[in-house]
Amino acid sequence: MLTRLTALFRCSFMKAFCLLVTLLAAGCASVGPKTIEPARYGYNEAAVHSMNEQLLLNLVRLRYNEAPYFMQLGSIVTQYSAGISAGINPSINENGSPRTQWGVPIGAQYTEAPTITFNPMQDEDFARSLLSPIPSRTLMLLSHSGWSGDRLMLCCVQRLNDVQNIPIASWPSKSDMPKYQRFEKLSDLFRDLQKEGLIENKIVTHKDGSQQDYFYIYSDTSSSPETKETIVETKRLLGLSPEKNEYPIVPAYVHTTGDALKMETRSLAGVLTFLSKAVQAPRSHIEEGRLTAEPEAFSLCDWKLEDGKLLTIYSCKEKPKFAYIKIYYRDHWFFVDDRDTSSKSTISLVNALFALQAAETKGQGLLLTLPAAI
Repeated sequence: MLTRLTALFRCSFMKAFCLLVTLLAAGCASVGPKTIEPARYGYNEAAVHSMNEQLLLNLVRLRYNEAPYFMQLGSIVTQYSAGISAGINPSINENGSPRTQWGVPIGAQYTEAPTITFNPMQDEDFARSLLSPIPSRTLMLLSHSGWSGDRLMLCCVQRLNDVQNIPIASWPSKSDMPKYQRFEKLSDLFRDLQKEGLIENKIVTHKDGSQQDYFYIYSDTSSSPETKETIVETKRLLGLSPEKNEYPIVPAYVHTTGDALKMETRSLAGVLTFLSKAVQAPRSHIEEGRLTAEPEAFSLCDWKLEDGKLLTIYSCKEKPKFAYIKIYYRDHWFFVDDRDTSSKSTISLVNALFALQAAETKGQGLLLTLPAAI
């Protein structure tokens, strides 16, 4: 009888052991690949959302005359561990019955431990890139990448020849508005000509190896009368010779005797200061003197592009329902409406500018590493 029980036990044990090993092997083989797709998507979404929130926070800070601060996401390293525990508890009937009862307790454990590294952008190289004028070739690159000419001009250009954009630091007076509306008109003309493919920026290499940026306005005999009038009006506003089609692009401070497009670009800090005027602060904060009220003669939110207003940042007491990005600051919610496609495009443009300017910095400086267990 004992020999028979021993044989039954061994046979049942081997069957259960083989089944358990098969289940464990199948489970472990599928853990690794299945973590890649959801992890990549989740961290990608979180990184983009964090970048947008940081930009919104700094725009609100600037509206309250506070200093901005930037932290760049350095790296995300995640460790995954999965474990399965199991056991076999046989129960043999002492009365000699051939029936044996089995208990198979199984447990599983899954751990995800990300380590996130931030780089505070506070070294000299970054400060210099933040305060330096945006190179005209950067605007050329963005224009060739599909960004509209009017958005680039309103955000990044301070002056083209004698046509002035809105000042960065001060609010324009009512008497000055017609002067700045000329720039808004010029940006509309650039957008229309860009859509027709009639304006272009090129880098020309001369025989001596030197390079020069040129601005081209093409005249097409097959163009409509409206388009021809747009070309004439653009050259008139810029004070360019109507007979020419190409003009060298030079910095605004350079003295030239011939026809040229003198361009004064803003710095990234200037772009942020300018766009901070789009923050619609709570009326109570203005009445308490926490920030300067914008004059009735001007509102950045009134500057319209083809697809909507340049940028509008709302504020409210209750948590907004349709927010693309939002932050809670000074007991209020500040947000960009998810249905405002033009404001979302402006946010994306500033992030692109920030990425290009931040890429020019050399050192990393202080690193902030945050381990987290999920």
